Amino acid sequence: NEFADSSLNIMVYCFTKTTVWQEWLAVQQDVYLKIIAIVQENGADFAFPSQTLYIDDPEAAPATK
Repeated sequence: NEFADSSLNIMVYCFTKTTVWQEWLAVQQDVYLKIIAIVQENGADFAFPSQTLYIDDPEAAPATK
């Protein structure tokens, strides 16, 4: 769907026969888990966002409680 700062966003657009919310959630989960399995079976994986904080001089940082 789009390239973001650190990701490739893919929109999944599908329809279900059910209008019962709990059933719809189960179908949604099943679809997402199958997508994950397909990606992993093809040697790829999903990354999770992370951040690294660098402190130049830990001695100069103010103490916190």
